[in-house]
Parts: sequence; structure tokens; C-alpha cells
Amino acid sequence: MKTMERIATMPTWHHAPVEISARRTSSFVGVLFRALLGGILLWLAFFPANQGWLAWFALVPWLSLVRSDARPRHLYAAAFLGGYLHFVLALKWMRVAHPMMAAAWLALALYCALYVPVAFALLRRLNRLSLPLALTAPIVWVSLEYLRAHFLTGFAWFFLGHTQHDWLPIIQIADLGGVYAVSLLVAAVNGLLVDLGQRAYSWRTSIGLALGVGPLVFAAWLYGRWQLTQEETQPGPRVALLQTNVPQEVRNERSSDAQREASAVEIMMRATKELTDQVRSRGETPDLIVWPETSFADDWFDVVPGTPDRDLPFWLPEAMPSRRGLVGNVARYSQAHVLLGLNTLRYGPGMSLDRFNSALLVWRDGEVRERYDKIHRVVFGEYIPARKTLPFMNVFSPYGDYDYSLSAGERMTRFRLPTPRGDYVFGVLICYEDSDPLLARRYVCEEDDGPAVDFLVNMSNDGWFKGTEEHELHLAICRFRAVEARRAVVRAVNMGISAVIDGSGRVLALPGKNWHESKNVAGVVVADVPVDRRRSRYALYGDVLAATCGLLCGLLWLGARPRPLSPPHDVIGMGG
Repeated sequence: MKTMERIATMPTWHHAPVEISARRTSSFVGVLFRALLGGILLWLAFFPANQGWLAWFALVPWLSLVRSDARPRHLYAAAFLGGYLHFVLALKWMRVAHPMMAAAWLALALYCALYVPVAFALLRRLNRLSLPLALTAPIVWVSLEYLRAHFLTGFAWFFLGHTQHDWLPIIQIADLGGVYAVSLLVAAVNGLLVDLGQRAYSWRTSIGLALGVGPLVFAAWLYGRWQLTQEETQPGPRVALLQTNVPQEVRNERSSDAQREASAVEIMMRATKELTDQVRSRGETPDLIVWPETSFADDWFDVVPGTPDRDLPFWLPEAMPSRRGLVGNVARYSQAHVLLGLNTLRYGPGMSLDRFNSALLVWRDGEVRERYDKIHRVVFGEYIPARKTLPFMNVFSPYGDYDYSLSAGERMTRFRLPTPRGDYVFGVLICYEDSDPLLARRYVCEEDDGPAVDFLVNMSNDGWFKGTEEHELHLAICRFRAVEARRAVVRAVNMGISAVIDGSGRVLALPGKNWHESKNVAGVVVADVPVDRRRSRYALYGDVLAATCGLLCGLLWLGARPRPLSPPHDVIGMGG
């Protein structure tokens, strides 16, 4: 009888408030403090602080609330506020792009913050199954990162795994499960720390959990060390990456009156010519010169095949040969193949007009070869969703009522690059497309668009962000694309940070001495592209890991329906 009484009074770790008691021991102030602390710790793990080691326990204050007996409305309010604080701090660089972008900054932070209380709701529901946070935290966290990467065109920034970009042995598992594999590992350690700290299990079970997560981290480290010894790269084409330092205000003048437009075009063309002259003065001829995104001041013209002449502007037949001659002269002057970043205007039947953000390859003899039109557009930056049906969405536009929307490209173009060492094939990621794991992976797979590429090119314009931490964040995220695809990535970025990244995520070349000195400067990066022939499981099989986490999360959620629960026989208690 006494044994039964002890069991009946033994506290459980199923802390749905209605299942414990009506007495609350956790105040809202204490709950809010932990939620805000978690938001700050996680922010410090990213740039500008770049303290990635904090990520291994930054979620502990948040996760410690999952089993709290505080009122649910207090928990979810605190979770949202902690998440909002984190994303307001993490995304504050957005506001410097344009005064109107302050609204977009706060709106995007609000959207991202909503994922935190959703994570709380899922974890508290799964808690009914008596499963450890060392298991449920990584499943839920990765599921929500995967959702955020795809929902509403996706925003794949500030993933937990991104904090580890400098830990090369750890991030090598990205070639197995993408950046999600690194996020899963870090979230599992956070969950384990909470399980151990709250004494949710007996010492035997706790040891078992530690022996599950600890060897997993060690195995990831060993795999990374092994992969770093398996590199068999060969020197590929020699590239010259032009990093202009043209303020965005100057670039925007191209849409102003004729006098200011002419001045802006002159500044932009002078900047690229001076950098091209630097390349030529070195006495070495690169195989490819890469310009930053939209740094060629004039538009490229295209016509949909079969478009009647009556649907075309009267000036277009003369303008097209002139523009073709202009880009040809650029390549001939450069004495190299040139990849230009520019806008394309495509005219079609019914006087339709599409605008694209494009990369145009011009061979050294002046012949125009292939063009890639950006597929993954940036919300608010390159289009305003539903602005025609919901006019109030214009409040998030940096240009007011002016419709600057771009159309999405339709083809993953493979560019052929002939060199004295042989022919190479490369793919292009424009701007934030290098934050999209899907696009880089598709370039490594043979598809209808062409064969697997030998390397990737990222051309960007980060001039919007004027030396903020966005420059470092962008480069850090790009490193994961290199590991996931096992392909080198070369970056040409207005205002920086331009770089050469090898297939293991190493940053091999910069325009300055370090990351900080490589932004807000004009310069040239000249280097041989290291061609990596390793095969990536992630490139072949995609987001199997992330999708599996999502499936498990759904199945566990269905299995965690409210019902009376008996205390596990090995539970000895937990903290509130």
C-alpha cells in the first residue's frame, strides 16, 4: 500500500497544466525572462557577434518552458515575444536598405517569430508521449525550418545550422541531409541539456540519452574530419570576380530623369572598367570575368519567338543589334569570357512585357551565348505579393506605387565555358538564390536542362545593406550550398563579400585580408576554381531528412491525443 501511495504522489514530466494541478508555480515574469534570454542567446550565435558555440545551448531557456506549469497563454505569449525579439535583432539590417523597408523588416520579423509559439505548441503536445526533448526538439525544429524554407516562396535564413558555418568538420554532414542535418544535431544537444537539467528521467535513462546524443555528435565530427581528407580537387578555370562598391542610391538613379540617369550609368560603367583594367594589368588572362548582379547599366532585350512585329516597340529592331554590339565590345575589351549581371526586357504577343534579373554569358570573341533568368525572387525586394488585389501591400514596397516586379525565370541554364584546360559547365545563382538549398542541388543533378555542373557562380548586389552584418550572413549561408552540392562557389558581389569557396565550405580567396575588410570596398578576386568531383548524397536524394522529420512530427502529433497518462516507472521528477 505504501508503495502505491509513493507512486501516486510521484511527479510526472507530462506538464500540460490541466493534467497536473490548478496551482501555478511559474510566474509570467519568470517565463518571459527565459523566453527573451533564449532570443538574445540565439541572436548572438549569428553575425554580428558570430558566437556559434552559443547555439549549442541557446535554445535551453526556450525548451525549459515546454514542461512548465505556467498558464498556456503566458507561455505562448512569452514564446512569441522571445522569438520576435530574436528576429527583430537578427533582421535589423533590412531597415538600412530604404526608409520604406522598416515596415518590411518588422513584418518579416513578425512572420518568423510565429514559428516559435508553433514549436512550443507541437513540443507540448508531443510531451504527452513521455518522449525526451533530445528527440522531439530536433524533429520539431527541423520540420519548422523546412516549412519556413518553402512556405510563401520561402525564407531560408537564420537556420540553427547556419551558426556552425565556421566549424568545418561539423558542417560536412550537410552533404547528407543539407543544413537541416546540422540544425538537427544542435537542437538535439539543446534538448538533451534540458532533459538532464530538469531531471526528467532516472539516472539510467539520462545516461542512455547522453549516450545517444553524444556519440551522434562525435560521429558527425568524425565524418567531417574524414570528408576533409577525401578532397581530390583539380585546378579548374581561372576566374576574376569584380567587386564594385557602387552605393545603391547611385544604381537607383537609372530610373530618374535623363541627366541623373546618365550620371549613374557613367559611374557604374567606370567602376567595372577600372576593375577590368586591374585584371588586365596583372598580365594574366582569366578564363571568365564575373560581374556583380545587375551591374551592367543597360537592359538586355529579348523577344518571345513568334511575336508579331505589330506587338513590338518601334525602336526595338534597331536597339537589339546595338545592345548586342555593346556587350560584345565589353567581352572583347576584357580579353576573356564575361558573365554580365543585368536586367532583361522580354517582349511578347499582345504587347506583353516581362522583366527578368539575368546573367548573360558573352564569349571573348563578342558572341552572346546563354542567359539565365532568376527563378527564386525575393519577396518585397523583387516583387510585392498580391499587390494588385491587396493594394495595402504597397506599404512594404521601397518604391511606393511604382511596380518594380520581376518575372520568375523558367530554366536552370547550364553555361558552357571553353578554356585551354578543357570545357567546363557552370550554373548561376543570382542574389539570395544561394540561400535556397533546392536550386544549388538541382544544378548537380543531371536534368532536362543539362548535365551536372562543375562549379557554381553567385552574383549579388548587397549594396542595399551598407556594410551591415548582412554581408557576412550572406557569405556564411553560401558556404552550405558549396558543401551540400560538393561544388565550389565563386561570388561576385557589389560592396561584398566576394569570395571563392571550395566544395568543403572553405573560403579560399577574398578581396581583403578578412571578412570585415572585404566589404564596402572595390576589388578583384582572381583564382583558379577548385573542381570537386565528390558525389553528394544530399544532391541526389534531396530533403529526405527534413521531410522525414516533418512526417514524424505529424504522426507523433496525431498519436499524442489528450488522455490520462500513467507516470513512467523511471521518472523521478523535474523542475518547473
